[in-house]
Amino acid sequence: MEIGYCTLIRFGLIPGTYDPGSQIWSDWLYPFCVYGFGAVACVLVLFPVKNRLERHFGGRVAPLLASFARTRSRARSSSWPWASC
Repeated sequence: MEIGYCTLIRFGLIPGTYDPGSQIWSDWLYPFCVYGFGAVACVLVLFPVKNRLERHFGGRVAPLLASFARTRSRARSSSWPWASC
């Protein structure tokens, strides 16, 4: 997934910084350790929060909309951190 994203940046299809010396081009398994930590965080933190919100709101649609609204408002107040590839 990372290599695909970096390729889109490389061809100028999405904004970002292209670095031909980046480790992603020489070692394709480089970022997967980070993805593992992210998956553990999702399972241990975000999944229980999602379940609690579903119980509180009584369904799946309302928590999804609340999460989208919160993320949208936080994204507007900060700059988007574009990746470097």
